[in-house]
Amino acid sequence: MRRQLHQFLTEHDGVAGAADLLAVVFDGRGYDSEFGRFFLGALLADDPRFVESDAGSWRLAEEHVLDVDLTRAPFVVVDLETTGHRPDDEGVTEIGAIRLEGLREVGRFQTLVHPGRPIPSFVTKLTGISDAMVARAPVIRDVIGDFATFAAGAVLVAHNAAFDARMLDHASRRYLGRPLGLPHLCTVRLAQRLLPEQRRTSLEALSEHFGLTPSQRHRAMADAEMTVELLVRFIAVLQERGVRDVQGLIEAQGDPASPRRLEVHVAQTDLEELPEAPGVYRLIGREEDPLFIGRSENLRERVLQYFLGADHGSDRQLALISKTYEVSFTRCGSELEAALLEADEIHRFEPPYNRGDRHLPRGFFVKVSTRAGFPRVFVAGRVAPDGALYIGPLKGRAFADDAADLVAAAFRLRTCPGNLKPDSNYEPCKLGPAGRCSSPCNDSVDAVTYAEQVEALARCLRSRFGPRELLANLHVASGEPDYGRFHAAARRLERLAQKSHWLVNSLHYLAVAPAVRPSDAKSSNSSDAPHGLFVAAVIAGRCIGAREVVAADDIERLLAEVRRAWAGEMPSRDERPVADASTVLAFWLQETESAAAETVVDLEENDEASLEAAGRRLAVLLAAS
Repeated sequence: MRRQLHQFLTEHDGVAGAADLLAVVFDGRGYDSEFGRFFLGALLADDPRFVESDAGSWRLAEEHVLDVDLTRAPFVVVDLETTGHRPDDEGVTEIGAIRLEGLREVGRFQTLVHPGRPIPSFVTKLTGISDAMVARAPVIRDVIGDFATFAAGAVLVAHNAAFDARMLDHASRRYLGRPLGLPHLCTVRLAQRLLPEQRRTSLEALSEHFGLTPSQRHRAMADAEMTVELLVRFIAVLQERGVRDVQGLIEAQGDPASPRRLEVHVAQTDLEELPEAPGVYRLIGREEDPLFIGRSENLRERVLQYFLGADHGSDRQLALISKTYEVSFTRCGSELEAALLEADEIHRFEPPYNRGDRHLPRGFFVKVSTRAGFPRVFVAGRVAPDGALYIGPLKGRAFADDAADLVAAAFRLRTCPGNLKPDSNYEPCKLGPAGRCSSPCNDSVDAVTYAEQVEALARCLRSRFGPRELLANLHVASGEPDYGRFHAAARRLERLAQKSHWLVNSLHYLAVAPAVRPSDAKSSNSSDAPHGLFVAAVIAGRCIGAREVVAADDIERLLAEVRRAWAGEMPSRDERPVADASTVLAFWLQETESAAAETVVDLEENDEASLEAAGRRLAVLLAAS
């Protein structure tokens, strides 16, 4: 898109108004407006060839960094360590950057950053950065200004630059009120172009290829140092091929056989009407089917990221935007409503650019299957409406594995995969002789006795003292190596049980959040304020339905659905959206303490008095909404 705008300005004596440029961007449907000028400014902010006048017109700069010779050009090579969350979250834990001028180091920028959330255990194992290390570190809000000053006027270089640049640009827009404004260079894409025989382009693989020895992998400064080494080598190769300036270097990361070209087919009004509010957005293709469905706490900010960052994004993102002809959205009163609507629509429409279950919360459950003749214990990523027992949700795969082994060992249940066909001649695994499995595989226990073991576990799981009972029932001596990890897993399960019951199947409650009822699906007016309630009903850990509650009749219909579920008349619904909604709500329940506007109304199973009390509570909340 920048290339098209540059060509347009060149053909018009280097100067044009905002309306003319917006018409180029939006395929003849752009016009001058406050939003349009903001969009142009954000789109061109990191390209020093374009200069905006006070009157809102644009001209081509006489001199800019893209024309600078490679022997004098300023580069800032950066690496971020993060918590692994989505790029629009505050997940940065460390920044390491090196400034080069004339390919010589002239300065360094390095700091730990408090990410505003706990660092997952697998990230700590990978990077060595712990919660304790960042406890007193500054937050990204207090860091981004200093980084912007350090990097001013340079080309931003990173390994997988789309990720690092997007994180930094998001922080700059959010806290400085402007984009970072730097051209981007990606050493991954340079490696793909200059080393076509090199199938793997990770820092480790490229370091091995060039015979480099990293000082400390997965720490920001160490990775930045390695990226500097790669940049110097790639520039040397390109100089031999005749590349002399930064513009040629930027172009060298593209594929000459299929040049990247951003085409915007959506109308400017589609983007202009996006509200700064939570909800679900849809990128819709030429055939009026959704290509991608997502959710955000700020619809305008999130959707604009696709269009403003596409030139520096991945090929997949560029293709998505080029195929998008319309943007629609639904405002939601809460993140919970948005998450449930997103999960439901992704299942119904199966957008081609949504990948698997990436829209669902990340975590694990210990699952005890019940449909097989000899149920087994294993780790699952979601709650399914299959009658199995689910413990969780648990954060961290290592914890989930330890918890599953603890549950199985305490009641001598199998963990091996597949359908079991007992054979007296089969030699059991080591868990049988160790007393941690009753070995149904070799017919050591019959189906009736094994079912009694499963029932004993179910009784344990339904008790708030269950984690202690697991340890008391454990068939592992305290001196054995596995006892330590089992003991630690039991203590973590005990904390979970104290916060919210650890057995998902035992949960009966109403999840209540604010609702929004906009007068127009496209409206972003301030009159679209929270009104009424959004309520999801969970019975035995399973989401049986969600609805807006705006009147007393809505409350009565919701309570009637709960009564039917208790009577065994569960709604006839496709299993996947039920599983997705149940999984979303299981994680939501753990986070409700930090969401002051959201409420849990507990229910006692098959208890009419508790249901009537819940109805009265909903009436109070509705009146206050």
